[in-house]
Amino acid sequence: MVYYFLNFAVHSLISFLLLFIMLHYVSVIRAHKAKKGFVFLFPVVITVVFLFQVTESVIPRALDCIYILKSEYTVSVGTVQSVGYLNHSIVVDDETYYFNPFAFKPQKGDELIIKYTPNSRYAIDLEPAFDDQTESD
Repeated sequence: MVYYFLNFAVHSLISFLLLFIMLHYVSVIRAHKAKKGFVFLFPVVITVVFLFQVTESVIPRALDCIYILKSEYTVSVGTVQSVGYLNHSIVVDDETYYFNPFAFKPQKGDELIIKYTPNSRYAIDLEPAFDDQTESD
């Protein structure tokens, strides 16, 4: 849970930095201090990156804070199709789930029970799914 809130704080900090940079360039342009023509495009590019960052990372994590605090998670079972390059995400049944890379080490082909938040799909718990059924001879 600490990793989730640290991740949320880092993404929020990145968003605030992008907002600050964007506002800086807007003030430079408004003060007519821009020497090069391409500087006029910086606020547009930074705004697009800022909006993507906020909609893909910050807002879903902010909405999921209440689920984390209440310990109300969605549960799914599936087989791992792939593991992210930095070992921070997995793809199960064509859905991407993010998790603490220091706590879990899933492998491709693992059958997992995943407890996750509904908006950001952050996996709180990854457990192996075992079939308790035994074949009778």
